Amino acid sequence: MQWPERSRGSYLGDEYRERMKVNAAVFVFLMFLITSGLWILDGLSESFGPARTSHQQTQDHDVDAGTMARLANEIRDLL
Repeated sequence: MQWPERSRGSYLGDEYRERMKVNAAVFVFLMFLITSGLWILDGLSESFGPARTSHQQTQDHDVDAGTMARLANEIRDLL
């Protein structure tokens, strides 16, 4: 069985056009995924805004060595 004869130049051109169509479709799909991911993250950040996470901000302070030793002793006494 033989393939129909085509000129070599038009076959490469058709393949190039097909690949460019696929690349364009993939690009549009990836932009949709990125946009929807950012939209979801924005919604999540609003639902866990400063009112929900305010307790985490107060826990970000330095603890000196004396406090660490006292806490270690209290934990050891509890065990």
